[in-house]
Amino acid sequence: MTTGTPPPATGSGTYTPREVKTQRRQSRRCSAWRPCLFRYGDAHLVRCRHQRQRDLGREFASVDEGYSSTGAPLVVKDKILVGVTGGGSGSADLCRDFRRDGQRAWRFWTVPAKGEPGSETWAQFPLEIRRAPTWTTGSYDPESNVVYWPTGNPVARFYGGGRVGDNLYPIAWCARRRHGQAQWLFQFTPHDTHDWDANETAVLIWRRSASMTKLLVQAPQVFYYVLGQDPEFLAARRFVEKMNWASGLDAKGRSDRVAA
Repeated sequence: MTTGTPPPATGSGTYTPREVKTQRRQSRRCSAWRPCLFRYGDAHLVRCRHQRQRDLGREFASVDEGYSSTGAPLVVKDKILVGVTGGGSGSADLCRDFRRDGQRAWRFWTVPAKGEPGSETWAQFPLEIRRAPTWTTGSYDPESNVVYWPTGNPVARFYGGGRVGDNLYPIAWCARRRHGQAQWLFQFTPHDTHDWDANETAVLIWRRSASMTKLLVQAPQVFYYVLGQDPEFLAARRFVEKMNWASGLDAKGRSDRVAA
């Protein structure tokens, strides 16, 4: 559960969630702060004053274009951050931020468009068919004013022959300032071909040493990662016994893939 200041009403009346016919997604979480904020499966942000009174929903992605949403919004001071799901649909994925008045503040596409930085990591793959879903709620560090948001699989998720390269930014942590400015990226598994999502919430901890150091920890796939906030790869450990797709991690924390 996250806390913060919810946006004011953008309308009044009763909101009825649409049925997502293709994927039948339902909301799994909510964020609460007098009143509640819900993110429904049909990609609407809704404020509920109580059980019988709801404000009109704000749509942040179109179900008709293959989007849905299952996780909780992230309340960060005067903004509400939301993500989307639907890892096999081929629609472009994003992280979207709303101001308190309900208007969009910024939007981050998790796969670059042609000609943008990172697009060269997709070779000749048509970037209009792009995926890196943001369905897991991100984390926020109020001291550095940075949001950490995880991403999921690319498309085509089980075949990488048409997208030779690392394929940014799926299977990664994306760090951005609260106002949307990019900070850094850490990709756990470049060129994912088996739906190895990184959709786990980042946990921020302090390490006691000669000086207090803030670290980020996460356990996507089969490795438990520890990163600095730069991001600097510090350590990782496998936490399952039977695993045959990687022999381990290299010095930069990238998985050493086992040839099929």
